[in-house]
Amino acid sequence: MNTIIHEIVEKITLDMKNNLEDLILDSKDISHFIINTGKSLDEIGVKIVKEALEMLDETIRESSTRKKEYYIQRR
Repeated sequence: MNTIIHEIVEKITLDMKNNLEDLILDSKDISHFIINTGKSLDEIGVKIVKEALEMLDETIRESSTRKKEYYIQRR
């Protein structure tokens, strides 16, 4: 879990730095900044959901209760 947190912090930091540089140094307008920030946050959200679903899948597969009552036929 710490790995995903570090990845997210690094991505947010890098993306915000690049977006702010584009806004200030390259004279981009605020709408580009907002759109790029939204895209970045969407990508981060996808990573978080993916990680959560993978953790849930692993927890269910390794559950002793599940192993007693259910058989995973395919994944």
